[in-house]
Amino acid sequence: MLLKKAEEWAKQRELIGMSLEAQDDNLGACRFYVKQGFILGGVDTLKQSYNPNIETTLYWYKLFK
Repeated sequence: MLLKKAEEWAKQRELIGMSLEAQDDNLGACRFYVKQGFILGGVDTLKQSYNPNIETTLYWYKLFK
């Protein structure tokens, strides 16, 4: 519900889309974002280098038409 409200807010302001990030160890979140229409747009292998449990930060995007 919160994600839908955020999308409504963004569209009301005529933004081109939304972006978010998740870590590669959070498969449930990644699957959820795909189901919500987000696409994987980038990865960063250094951002979480201080955390031995996370190898990669994933950047997700949902562009409005």
